[in-house]
Amino acid sequence: TWNGWLMSEAEGTQLGGTTDRTRWDVAAAAVANLQIESVDSQLELVDCGAHDLRIKSLQELVVPFMSVMGTLMERQTKIQPPALSEIELQALVGCIQDALSRLGELGIPDTLGHLDLNPENIIVSQRRCVLLDWAEAYVGQPFFSFQYLLEHFRRIGDVDSTSEAKLAASYHAPWEQITSHDCVAEAMSYAPLIAAFAYAVGTDAWKQPERLSDARVGGYLRSLVRRMNREARKLSERRSLCLT
Repeated sequence: TWNGWLMSEAEGTQLGGTTDRTRWDVAAAAVANLQIESVDSQLELVDCGAHDLRIKSLQELVVPFMSVMGTLMERQTKIQPPALSEIELQALVGCIQDALSRLGELGIPDTLGHLDLNPENIIVSQRRCVLLDWAEAYVGQPFFSFQYLLEHFRRIGDVDSTSEAKLAASYHAPWEQITSHDCVAEAMSYAPLIAAFAYAVGTDAWKQPERLSDARVGGYLRSLVRRMNREARKLSERRSLCLT
């Protein structure tokens, strides 16, 4: 009834309750180190019930998911924001599939990840960082988790490019001990698009007709697809600039 759990007391402060930006950096590094430690436990984690969001699994979900989203777009009654057309959805399918293929080619190992990595689920102290509520654990590309944390960081106010770069550097540093800086940078370029897709398919709401009939769920999923579309355009623009 409570949908709760029992755990040892964790000393420290919820990340969402502190204005100390350095605590966010500590949390980002802790997430990266935990993920690196989990590399050899992928199969065990999937067997324990973690969402399987590995590249191959995500690739198999692109077309079915977008087919359902096409139906949801047709159900939209509001004029604004506009529903995505079938042509736009097909283009998005191609962009997501291409990004997944390129991400897979980088050879970055799958790890433990957290689909609900928000500041209320992170307790930080001077000695350590504790991550809570693993009901939405997944196994897949690690950088999705950082993308979710970054989104929350941007909402705390007064965040500029320098503080964002510092947070990213804290997360990247452990990873750059086992893979190249360029590899991490390229993986992060795909993260905004694929993290949104992984989050949408990871919840399983899109597979449940009774939940899709709820206007709030349908509206939320449509908003996620619009976000993917925006990120796909940004990714395409960045790649065009690199080519020129």
